[in-house]
Amino acid sequence: MIALFVVVLLLTVRSLAQVTTTSTFSILSVMSANGTSSTSLSTPSDVPLVVQGEAISAHFTNAGLVPSLFANFTPSALLSVSYGGLGTVSPGQNLSLDQIKSEPTISVIALNSSVSLSGVYTLAMIDAGIVGDNQSNGQMRHWLVNGVTINGNSINFSNATNITDYVGPNPPEGEGAHRWKLVDFYFSYVFVLFAQPKSFTPSNDLATPGQPLGPMDITQYINNTGLGPLMAGMYFDAQKGISTVTVSPTSPVITSTLPGFSIPSSSPTNTVAIPTKVRGKNAGFKQTYSASLVFALWTSLLFLMY
Repeated sequence: MIALFVVVLLLTVRSLAQVTTTSTFSILSVMSANGTSSTSLSTPSDVPLVVQGEAISAHFTNAGLVPSLFANFTPSALLSVSYGGLGTVSPGQNLSLDQIKSEPTISVIALNSSVSLSGVYTLAMIDAGIVGDNQSNGQMRHWLVNGVTINGNSINFSNATNITDYVGPNPPEGEGAHRWKLVDFYFSYVFVLFAQPKSFTPSNDLATPGQPLGPMDITQYINNTGLGPLMAGMYFDAQKGISTVTVSPTSPVITSTLPGFSIPSSSPTNTVAIPTKVRGKNAGFKQTYSASLVFALWTSLLFLMY
């Protein structure tokens, strides 16, 4: 009887640990799915930076940005995009055009101590079209800055060359959500940050400041100018009106399935507010299953005792 009591007690403790761990990430996913600004979200202090890096990489793959836009994406830093009145953007967040019409604040944090952010970089934001776009027609350039540096975690534009000033997204009506990337690029809109080596040579048509919003082929631009590795990226979705086209679905990113994931420890880890999404029909399965098992065992134990 004592042995059975000990077994049930251990299972109870294990179940509570699972519920606590899973619930932490479920709260994040619900808030992100509702489109809430991530300034009101708090990324758990025990989510390692390596997991956050793996999560944004997985988001790019699930959204079709890899391999259609970039052959691969293994970030060495995290890119945070924040709009006034909105806060920090979550990966793939669906935003209104009014929310993103003004230039955002960009910050960067290295994923580990071996990554130096002391160099010079190119920051860009491009419209990558709707999910499923094969990128054969190139992209739309919404922002392009050469020669930015990083002070602390903030982008410094003081000695940079602003080739194209920030132009807020304005996708064609009815086309469905575009992906904007700050990669420092993504209808999806994408922001992307590239290392800019000393050998960097700007292309003729994008060598001088003041170039307006216009088309570009990001792959061709990278090859022609000699840009270095893609360091960091972020993207969000935006659309105008009601979609009249069928857009390919994307899969959620389940944080607990990423290689760097481990059960949270009590020691804090350096993090940045880029929450990962934990969605899906089985999101609450672990909690329900564990609770039911423990309840049944305790009921059986009490029955045997009395």
